[in-house]
Amino acid sequence: MLPHVVRYNASPEYNPYADIEADADRLAARIEAFLGAGGHPRSLAAVHVPAESLPALAESAAKQWTASFNPVPVGAAELLDIYRHALE
Repeated sequence: MLPHVVRYNASPEYNPYADIEADADRLAARIEAFLGAGGHPRSLAAVHVPAESLPALAESAAKQWTASFNPVPVGAAELLDIYRHALE
């Protein structure tokens, strides 16, 4: 999920990861490379998460404490979009 969250949180106007990497897409790609090198799954489909479960997952995630301090406001609709990107 982390590469997708990095891409969601960063924009041309705001990059909360600038102290790590000036280009958030490059940071997300580096994280994806690390996941691949470690043999970790890189999509929700790879761990058999069905698309039908994404709305419930997004609703649940929106209620978690971590959503309350995300650098960019996030709710169930935004999380569903992130999950849909992570499904691929």
